[in-house]
Amino acid sequence: MKRRDFIALCGAFSIGPTPAPAQLSGTRVIGMLGPVPFENYQDRVGAFREGLKQSGFPDPQAIPIEYLWPGPGNIPWSQLVTELIRRRVSIIATAGDAAPHAAKAATTSVPVVFVMGGDPVEQGLVASLSRPGGNLTGASTLNVEIHTKRIEILRELLPKARQLFLLVNPSSKSTTELLRRETELAGAPRGFVITVVGASSISEIDSAFEKMAESRPDALLIGANVLFNVRSQQLGTLVARYGIPAVYQTSEFARAGGLVSYGSSLKELFQMQGNYVGRILSGQKPADLPIQQASRIEMSLNLKSAKALGIEVPTALLVRADEVIE
Repeated sequence: MKRRDFIALCGAFSIGPTPAPAQLSGTRVIGMLGPVPFENYQDRVGAFREGLKQSGFPDPQAIPIEYLWPGPGNIPWSQLVTELIRRRVSIIATAGDAAPHAAKAATTSVPVVFVMGGDPVEQGLVASLSRPGGNLTGASTLNVEIHTKRIEILRELLPKARQLFLLVNPSSKSTTELLRRETELAGAPRGFVITVVGASSISEIDSAFEKMAESRPDALLIGANVLFNVRSQQLGTLVARYGIPAVYQTSEFARAGGLVSYGSSLKELFQMQGNYVGRILSGQKPADLPIQQASRIEMSLNLKSAKALGIEVPTALLVRADEVIE
């Protein structure tokens, strides 16, 4: 891809004024990297702006955001980070496990605040959870840690199930390997045979479900990933279309037709991110801001989907649910 084509693509998916003149006039600009077009990311940005307000900004809507995503051509995160730096953003907010690595490699001066699913210490992004050091900090979900709990929920709902498929995003290599390992460790003792299927883009999600449908899985476990987070409606529609009992981390997934969700509150995570961005823009250093972890775990059950799948939901599971969709 030629550089002028790359710049044109990036500009097509950014919002707010061009930051270079804004920087010269003293206006702060937030650079944001997401996995999908901005129109599919607005609920996350809404929670992010709530966090900005919590940090002390009276009018977070007034702070311009330059939003970039990989686009249909899957532009590398490294190029997107380089483009944001060229635009002279004040700070970079990322989502997912791959983008912060690209940001860390590209700059030691521009602050980076991430939302991710893996362990940032284990992945070499920060020195420690309590004192990250360097120019990166952010929030991490509990979704890898509670991955086993999702498998337990599937076993409660489907006591006779054997073929368990795991959907992952192979572009997040470290998290994908961890999810595969954790699924094997938790699934095998519970009688599951695991098959891993990958999808690293919106179109590949559809292809992955077509492939899975041919094998008629007994159950589906969707691995925690930011791409899947913002495609809950698509995922819910697909599991309903193919009649696959599935569990994922977001309540939006269950509301969209998925059987059950169990995971960290994404609204809480993006509020955390916005809060840290606001605090850094106000003068605090990312090196001194400890890595945050989501504290709210939510379970949603879709009884309509359960009925369509011929599944009788145990009373004990109903009692534990935070939300029951009828």
